[in-house]
Amino acid sequence: MANGKTTLYERVLSASGLSRIFVDGVLRRACARANVNVDTMTPEGLRKALPYIEDSLRIYLPPNEVERRVGAIRKLAE
Repeated sequence: MANGKTTLYERVLSASGLSRIFVDGVLRRACARANVNVDTMTPEGLRKALPYIEDSLRIYLPPNEVERRVGAIRKLAE
């Protein structure tokens, strides 16, 4: 949390539904593949990274849970 304010990336971590310690590396790699810096992530960057995030979550979550979590993450990009 930077300056007491929750960053967009931190909200994405929470919305993923996975352990924060575990999912941080997973999501950082997904964002890197999309050339999105998690430290300066904007809604536009999140939209760009979303397909990579979804692919990564599919490895760890059942399909119905992926849909639910990606839907929650997608709302953060609006």
